[in-house]
Amino acid sequence: MSSELTETLYLSINPQNAFFSVGTTSNWSVYSINPFQKKFTRSVSSGGVSIVEMLSSSNIFGLVGNDQTERLSKSNLYIWDDFKKENIIELKFRETIYGLRLSHHEIFVVLNNDLHIYDFSTLKLIDQISTFDNEQGIIDFCELPNSHDLLALVTLGPRKGTISIKRFEHRIQSQETSTKKLPKKESGSEQGTLKTKEIKQKIQNEKETNVQNLNNSNKNNPEESTNQDNSNTTDNKTNTTSNQNDNTNISTSTKSNYNQTAFVIQIDDSGIGNVVISPCGRFVAACGIKGTIIKIYSCITGELITEKKRGTKRAIICDMAFHPECKYLIATSRHGTIHVFSLAEVENFLKKEKSLLENNKEKENSSFVFFGSKQKRADFKGKISKDQNSKCSFLSDQQIIAITESGEFYKFVIDLKNNELRMIEKKIFLQNTKIQKQEN
Repeated sequence: MSSELTETLYLSINPQNAFFSVGTTSNWSVYSINPFQKKFTRSVSSGGVSIVEMLSSSNIFGLVGNDQTERLSKSNLYIWDDFKKENIIELKFRETIYGLRLSHHEIFVVLNNDLHIYDFSTLKLIDQISTFDNEQGIIDFCELPNSHDLLALVTLGPRKGTISIKRFEHRIQSQETSTKKLPKKESGSEQGTLKTKEIKQKIQNEKETNVQNLNNSNKNNPEESTNQDNSNTTDNKTNTTSNQNDNTNISTSTKSNYNQTAFVIQIDDSGIGNVVISPCGRFVAACGIKGTIIKIYSCITGELITEKKRGTKRAIICDMAFHPECKYLIATSRHGTIHVFSLAEVENFLKKEKSLLENNKEKENSSFVFFGSKQKRADFKGKISKDQNSKCSFLSDQQIIAITESGEFYKFVIDLKNNELRMIEKKIFLQNTKIQKQEN
């Protein structure tokens, strides 16, 4: 084994909290969470992988390179089928890709001042949202569990310190079934390639076959590494563009495949540190770059529900995650802490809303009680490695996992009896890693 240090460039946890992916300067890897196990590693010819995102719990991945060469540059996006070991989509941009997320119907690509949303089956650019400088690649979304229709989306707003929340009432089925050539746009994507029928079939069959493919990948030898050069593409090319979306404080519109309601909310004048949407798509948590206060808003009304106080000292909040039933919110920071906040205010909000709906009362005439002025500290607090990026999520009702860029996997349990956050498992999944230096 080589003693040369590798740098961890990217960490991500899939929406089902079943797998996590790691991109480094030499390869990218996928691990199962429960039980903890390496599934596979794929070597990269040069530069490594700066972004790796998994589609649901499938063998379809979104990859962005980390090299200056055209093939593996930070401006090229590849959709990789790990079962076939080939690229099935390639999108080239004229600028760096800072963020990426994959849903069953959409591809979300974060550029510095734009969020591009593509139809997964046709590669048509269905929306383009202008944002403030977004080199952190800040974006989150929620989709309906059965139809996988997009339910809510959050990214940076058009001005410093703002976020843009979009709530989608329902999906309008598109009548287009094939790609079309559209005029080029300087700030948009340059070209894309795909097999339309093949992609549609992959997405339709994903739940039935792709999970099994991933679980069986390298079953006999999970440490096996396969070289990947990201050169396989198809010949059908399409150029994509769209009209720029107008951002307002509150607006309702029908655009492309969606009916949408949008809010632009001022969070912190100093800038946005992180955002996350709840699994039900009804709430969003956001914090400023100081990382001292976390604010929780309704995605439906745009109203502030509560504020949580992480601490008094400035800290970068690396990641946040809601409890599946919105009972808690967790947050990790570069100070080496993991905070757990009780969300009694959110539960009360849901109970009152349910009561009003059951009594057939209009929500506009109701008087919800909000707790925005009461900044409550964390109910539980744990420790992880400090001075490095991390990701976190709920594994079950009271179990939490966290991963760090130095290659540490943590599992905690919320011990209500002893009123503590207790670590029950710790694993090392990377060796000889170099930590990215960043101010706290």
